[in-house]
Amino acid sequence: MSRLLRKTWNRLTRRVKEETDTNAVTMVGWLHKRGDINPGWKKRYCTLTDTDLKYYKKPSDVFPQGHVNLSDCIVIKSGQAAGLTEMGGKKNDNGFVLIARDRTYAFMAETTQEKYEWIQNVGEIMIRLKVGHS
Repeated sequence: MSRLLRKTWNRLTRRVKEETDTNAVTMVGWLHKRGDINPGWKKRYCTLTDTDLKYYKKPSDVFPQGHVNLSDCIVIKSGQAAGLTEMGGKKNDNGFVLIARDRTYAFMAETTQEKYEWIQNVGEIMIRLKVGHS
């Protein structure tokens, strides 16, 4: 095994081990995320766990660029309901927003089906977290 391949493998297995030790990964995939400070759209590799939606620049990254603590989220909405209907000046109905106590997170999926899968999975975790804290 080449040195670079071994190093990449070790980083990936370490991240997977860390996530599976604490939280099960429910869903993974690429989403576009609109920044809070920089309103441009950036493509991010996302992992959904039992408590968080983490986003990375690329799948091999060990540390996320950021995360959304789903227990802090109040609601998840489809992009149309939140007025999010374009990306980069082009019409796009594949968006959704997560509204937390202190911030709103905007994401765009590649397809409408992916959008609904993310909304369903994130929503189920949000409900589980709320019921668990009641």
